[in-house]
Amino acid sequence: MILSWTHNQETGMLTCEINENLKYTTLDGGGNLVKTYNGETTNIPGDQAWDDEKHWISDNFSNLVGVYAPKWDITIESWTATNPTWKGAVPLYGITDDGLYLDKLARTSYIQEGHDMQTVYKLDYIWIEQDKNGNYWKREWCEDLDVYYNCQPCCVFPYNPGRTKMDKAEVESIISEADEQHMNIGTSAPGGMGESR
Repeated sequence: MILSWTHNQETGMLTCEINENLKYTTLDGGGNLVKTYNGETTNIPGDQAWDDEKHWISDNFSNLVGVYAPKWDITIESWTATNPTWKGAVPLYGITDDGLYLDKLARTSYIQEGHDMQTVYKLDYIWIEQDKNGNYWKREWCEDLDVYYNCQPCCVFPYNPGRTKMDKAEVESIISEADEQHMNIGTSAPGGMGESR
C-alpha cells in the first residue's frame, strides 16, 4: 500500500487524500494523525491505532492504494541475510512491488530520500535539486543530527521544514558565489556533489 502525502511548508501539515470522502492529516510527521471520513473527524492515537487504520484503509480502498503488507516478523539479521544488497532501513512497514522501502506513513523511499528530483548543487551545507518541470528546490541541513533533512516530515524529523522552492536567479547566485569562493582559496569545500553535506 502506498499513500501519497503533500506537505504544506507554511503550516507544516502533511495531508493524504485517499478520495473525496477520506483524508488524513498530521502536524508532526505522523506522531499524531487526524482522520476525516464523510465529514466526521477523529484522532488516531499512537502507532498501534495507525497500524490498525492502515489495515482498514487496505481492506476498504485497496483498489486506490494497494494492499498493506507490513513485515513485522523480520529482523535486521534475517532481512540482511536474505537481502545482502539491501541499503537502508529494514522494511518493517512493507515494500513496494519494485523493491522500495515504505515508511510509517506508507510513503516510498523514492519520495522520502528525494530520488524524484535531480541534484544540481550539493556543497557547503546547501543542497539544491531540480524537479521534472525545471523548478528548483533547496533541502535544509539539520545541525542536531549533522545530516540533510529528508523531503517531508517523518517520525525521525517531525518538524522537518521540507523542500523550499527557489527561483533560478537565486540558484545561479549561490552556485556562482560558491565557485568564486572555492577558486579564491584553491580547495574544495566539504560536502561536494554526492557527499553527505
